[in-house]
Amino acid sequence: METLLDLNQTTIEAAQDLVRYTKGSADFYREAAGVVKSPVLERAFRNLAETRGRHSGELGSHLKLNGAEVPETANLRDRMHETWTKLRGMLNGGDNYVLLIEAERAEDRIKAAYEQLIKDTAGSALSPVLHAQYAEVKASHDEIRNTRDMFAATR
Repeated sequence: METLLDLNQTTIEAAQDLVRYTKGSADFYREAAGVVKSPVLERAFRNLAETRGRHSGELGSHLKLNGAEVPETANLRDRMHETWTKLRGMLNGGDNYVLLIEAERAEDRIKAAYEQLIKDTAGSALSPVLHAQYAEVKASHDEIRNTRDMFAATR
């Protein structure tokens, strides 16, 4: 029987994938906070970066307890998205709406990653951790989408 101190290989690999996603998400929000014009959005993006960093750290702790490698960097796709967002933000002068569009895309990706990994590791000892983190991701996703829609209405 799988326990938090004896995760099976499928769960370990899923957690490693999620560490990469959460690190990529944290990097994205740190970058976005640096180019956005709104102090409110800057604070929100910094908070999201911290939350994703906490998620990554929590998953990394479980990996370490199992003697598994903790990925050091985000995956290539997330690093490319971060670079694109920074470039797009600079070209658009840090336009809040443009950055919110990119943030909503990033939220869609991480939400889908959690949903898939929860499905793939159903019943694992790590499920409660994944579900708790997913609830925060889902709330962030909805908040970013609603904020984007609010900015769109004022354009």
